[in-house]
Amino acid sequence: MSLTPKVSILVPICNVEKYLDECLSSLINQTLTDIEIICLNDGSTDSSLSIVKKYAKHDQRIVIVDKNNTGYGDTMNIGIKKSHGQYIGILESDDWAEPNMYEELYKLATKNKSDIVKSNFYYYYTDLSQNSKQWNTKMGGIWNNDLKKIITEHDELARIIPDSDNKITVCPREDYEWIFYQKPCIWSAIYKRDFITKNKISFLPTPGASYQDTGFNFKALAMANKVTLTTDAFVHYRQDNEKSSMNNPGKVMCVVDEHHSIADFIKGYPQKNDHLKEIANIVKFNGYLWNLQRLNIDLAKQFITVMSNELAEDRDNNAINWQLIDETNTRILNEIIDNPDRYIRRLECQKLAKISVIVPIYNVHLYIAECLEALTHQTFTDIEIVCIDDGCKDQSVEIVEKYWQQDPRIQLIHQDNCGQSVARNVGIACSHAEYIMFCDSDDTFNRDMCKIMYDSMTNNDVDLVICGTNIEYHSNYDMKRSDRLYYSLKFSGIKQISNETLINTDVSVWNKIYKRSIINKYSIKFPINMLYEDYYFVKSYMLLSKSIYYESKKLYNYKRHAGSIMTNTFNNANLHAIDHFIVYTMLFNNVLKKYALINNYSQFITKEFDESFSFSWRYLPEHKRGDLYNMARVFLKSNSSFLDDKSKNYIYKIIPHLTFKQKIKQLIKRLYKRFSPNYRNRVAIEDELARINSSLCTLSSVISSTHEE
Repeated sequence: MSLTPKVSILVPICNVEKYLDECLSSLINQTLTDIEIICLNDGSTDSSLSIVKKYAKHDQRIVIVDKNNTGYGDTMNIGIKKSHGQYIGILESDDWAEPNMYEELYKLATKNKSDIVKSNFYYYYTDLSQNSKQWNTKMGGIWNNDLKKIITEHDELARIIPDSDNKITVCPREDYEWIFYQKPCIWSAIYKRDFITKNKISFLPTPGASYQDTGFNFKALAMANKVTLTTDAFVHYRQDNEKSSMNNPGKVMCVVDEHHSIADFIKGYPQKNDHLKEIANIVKFNGYLWNLQRLNIDLAKQFITVMSNELAEDRDNNAINWQLIDETNTRILNEIIDNPDRYIRRLECQKLAKISVIVPIYNVHLYIAECLEALTHQTFTDIEIVCIDDGCKDQSVEIVEKYWQQDPRIQLIHQDNCGQSVARNVGIACSHAEYIMFCDSDDTFNRDMCKIMYDSMTNNDVDLVICGTNIEYHSNYDMKRSDRLYYSLKFSGIKQISNETLINTDVSVWNKIYKRSIINKYSIKFPINMLYEDYYFVKSYMLLSKSIYYESKKLYNYKRHAGSIMTNTFNNANLHAIDHFIVYTMLFNNVLKKYALINNYSQFITKEFDESFSFSWRYLPEHKRGDLYNMARVFLKSNSSFLDDKSKNYIYKIIPHLTFKQKIKQLIKRLYKRFSPNYRNRVAIEDELARINSSLCTLSSVISSTHEE
């Protein structure tokens, strides 16, 4: 190690013997070798110090600082003073880093002469995979490339830096305020040591305090002139070792101390005071709200008094820049100031909720009141109702707000118009209960739907429950026998997920109840900017589940009316019809292939290929069918190794060649029957047949080329 290493990495340690091996192993194996690793033992009473000494014997880059327990802030300040590197990095002792982390960050720092280089990171869950548990037991947590292959599948990427801003250098206080409002994550960055010491940036040294990354992060961003951002992610931020302070009275006001220290820090820089103060007030609101929502109710009642008074003072002094707060948080902030008791009641309802009902809303002022009436009068009362305003342009939001004021179980979240998929994904992210249901804003639940669905789920110990659907036809929508057949349940009672249940269960998202644990475990989301998003979500969930209960009662009231998206798709040639096949390919790649389910569900795969291809072909404009054929050919070719396991001709068999011939023959018969008796127009018939034969030839060509390849 040189006298001035390129990076000094601070590792605060206090009773982390379970995770320390993995952390230190990831550091000693960094591709950037000119580093020092400062291990700061803050009075550990377990074997942590012994583990550090074991590593230090074999690596002279490790510096041990053994001290009495004085808390995180004081420990980190000691580490900064002990460091010698050009840059300082921080790695929590229960996390671990990718081997190229500090090399990549240092390259960006020197190239751009940056004060700070900041990256994305991963939320890291070690308890999702039996494989990862077995590996850790076998290998003892020492770094190995196989570890990355096994475990990173269970990481969740935290995108604090959007893709559009990759590798840019900014001055946060002047042209990139957005970064102030993200999670502090001080460990997903490196800091120029001279910059830190020159600006007297340090941690609040209060013994026993928490959240000291809050003040450090704000001060560093506030003073930095050049911060380089990268969308690469390196740190795996462990989630299963979160030492909760939600029930610790001594920790309640720690976040207040941090924000008071930020205010004091800003006063030392009067030339930047006003603008930084505006940013700091929004950061404070976000920090206070996060703290309030994670506390138990008794402590939340104590904290909200302090929070309400401080925010009221800021509002009275015009110290809040409302342009920096979105509509959702504006509503929350004002309620906390003006009616803190009602907000506490909302928190109580969220914590008591057993079901979260997600309601995306867009221009449904004719229907939304009936929808909310049905939800707020459920016989099962332990629910939360998560309403997402998807940029409504009518009176829908005003109607919802009246219910929001009356019923603390209702959340009202606003977003720009991004579509139903985004709204539902936001609803899942903002909900709290163990079970999740969906209700379209122009539909209704029967009064006892939540109770029956909850009881069916819990009493039968299944992963999914589906109920019957009552179809209500509105606006002169033609009643269709196919609707009744599609939505009628094909099974009853408990069934295992199988090819048969997958093929014969409707894909509507709203007549079902789901487990949050399964949705979170596999990060199941609705695909964005696609139709048939229900198909992807429901089939993904079923494929990743084990059992389902079919409840014969018709509990969901589905309104079919002219003008709906699906009605227009079925009635007209529609460019979005191709989405059905695209969503099928996403399901195949993201679920069936990723989780090695192909052999289990080969019948489902074949059937769904036929159905999705046929559907897209039927409703696509004729000039777009060639795109569909090419898409099918590419899909089959790229997945040949997966689809051709059992039979050399499996790919050829999966294409519905005979199916299409039969359909075209039937169409020809219908054309002759329709036109010949009435019009005697042989020319028209021949033109139509020529068009059909052309389509058939195109399809045959695709089949042949795919088979040959």
